Amino acid sequence: MLADHLKAWTPGSSLWYTKIATDRLIFDNIQAMIDPNYRASFDRYERRMKREFGQAFCWGPGDGLPQRPPRLP
Repeated sequence: MLADHLKAWTPGSSLWYTKIATDRLIFDNIQAMIDPNYRASFDRYERRMKREFGQAFCWGPGDGLPQRPPRLP
């Protein structure tokens, strides 16, 4: 997939402190431009994370801004 290839080769996209921002602000928008059904793929990803890991997103894929602050243990 083109968006994954761009993400892999973009400098700074794998730094832990910038990853979520670059994913949501840059790469999710690229994915939305490429894939006309992007919302369905983001929803599938969120359901899989919830099912397999019990994880919910504070800043979900495709969201412009976080919906809530992170829940810290």
